[in-house]
Amino acid sequence: MDSALHVDIVRNEWSAGLQILLARVEPNGEHVRFTRTDPSAVELLQRPILQADGSQSVHLLDLGPTVAFEALRRTFDGSYLFATDPHTEDVCQFRDRDVITMRRFPSPAPSASDI
Repeated sequence: MDSALHVDIVRNEWSAGLQILLARVEPNGEHVRFTRTDPSAVELLQRPILQADGSQSVHLLDLGPTVAFEALRRTFDGSYLFATDPHTEDVCQFRDRDVITMRRFPSPAPSASDI
C-alpha cells in the first residue's frame, strides 16, 4: 500500500457550512497511526469497532492499513461524522488546513413533471 495514502475523519458543521478535520489515519508499517488528531477524536478512534463480518471487536491500531481503512469507511459513514476514501496528500482537501468550507452544489432545475 502506498505510504502516502491516508483517510481523514471529518465532522460536518452544517449550520456553519464547515468541514473540520478531526484526525488523519495513515499507514505505519504493518499497522496504522493517528496524526493531526483533534483531542476530541482520540477516545473515539481508540474504541473497539466490529469487524466487517460482525464476529468480533477489534482496535484500529491492531489492523493493517487496508483493513483499517475499510473499517473506518464502514464505521464512520454519517452525515455528521465520516471517513473519507483513502487518498494521497496531493489531492487532500485538508492538505494545509484543518477546516474547509463546504462546497455548495446547485439544486437541479425542476422538470415539467415536478411543477
